[in-house]
Amino acid sequence: MVEDSRRIRVNGAELYYEVGGEGRPLMLLHDGLLDRRMWDDQFVAFARLYKTIRYDRRGYGNSSGQNRPFSDTSDLHRLLRHLGTDEAHLLGISNGAKVALQFALEHPGMVAALVLVGPSLGGYRPSEEKQRRVSEILLVAGERGAESVVEAWMEDPFYPPAKDKPVARETVRRIARENLPRLLSVPGLREEPYPPTIESLSRIVAPTLIVLGERDDRDNREIASILASRLPRAEKKVFAASGHLVNLERPEQFYSFVVNFLDERGLGSPSDPLPS
Repeated sequence: MVEDSRRIRVNGAELYYEVGGEGRPLMLLHDGLLDRRMWDDQFVAFARLYKTIRYDRRGYGNSSGQNRPFSDTSDLHRLLRHLGTDEAHLLGISNGAKVALQFALEHPGMVAALVLVGPSLGGYRPSEEKQRRVSEILLVAGERGAESVVEAWMEDPFYPPAKDKPVARETVRRIARENLPRLLSVPGLREEPYPPTIESLSRIVAPTLIVLGERDDRDNREIASILASRLPRAEKKVFAASGHLVNLERPEQFYSFVVNFLDERGLGSPSDPLPS
């Protein structure tokens, strides 16, 4: 259910976005490999309760690529202002959660609540094991091309949905195949904030739900623990038998938990019945 799909020019780029539903604004932020389509199921469901917004970050999906230094948080701010949105819930997964956290530091008055799924964190130093694992996957690009990199990611023990979730796995494979060639072919022009986000977490006061898959890697589990201990109003939920992409592996449970979290804090649409 897409009520509106449009494009906006931001700092030399064109961002594609979609809006559906009415009510309190809810922004969906995708991870660092896929694009807005990873939220297909949740977009439809959330749009029954909220004004739900999703977009392709610069270099992903239907948005244009990177051609000059840019800031993800600046892009997000411009998009929300363009939509006349003064305050929104930010629901981000992996790198999308990283963007949400930094946005909450830069624009605290615009964030009603945070939902951070398998979050990355600006300033967190990845473990040697994770650096090695990712480097080995990316090395495949130079040897066998982007298509082989996708298949290498699909064999990662932490990132993709479990093999008993074939529909979710095929969704990841399909979207990654479309994004990876472009992501691997351009230089990184993304500006990282200073000081890094990890040094200022106590300043983020929005109610925060941290969601983690039990099978996610050690680094993401550690980041979730750091956030749970340093964010003043955070709670953590671990989904059993799930990897990094909880929203794809456990879509119904994930949806219900997010809605309940917001409703219990008076931030949802409690007068509306949950979709069946």
